Amino acid sequence: MTDFTDSDRDRAMMEAHCNETEDAYFAARPQIDCHDLRKTFQSAFERAWQAARAPLLLELADLHAMKDQYAESLKAQSALLHELHGKLHDANARIAKLEAIEAKR
Repeated sequence: MTDFTDSDRDRAMMEAHCNETEDAYFAARPQIDCHDLRKTFQSAFERAWQAARAPLLLELADLHAMKDQYAESLKAQSALLHELHGKLHDANARIAKLEAIEAKR
């Protein structure tokens, strides 16, 4: 089984969209349908695809960075809550002991 990278998947997706769009474009214009114009169409489509994709990749990188920051923040908060839970448990145990002593009086 072949493992595909993200760039392989992106390339395959771009080519599929290009093929579909190219066929529709030239089906509507059969009088200009030729190899050279199809190559020009494919080249322009690929450049447009990359240009449209670039800002999305930057946004995706930002989202991953934010996710990592939130994960670290949640870990810190979780550790703090765990510590507070332990302190509350200890305080409740001391209160119970003091109540037991008070009840014996």
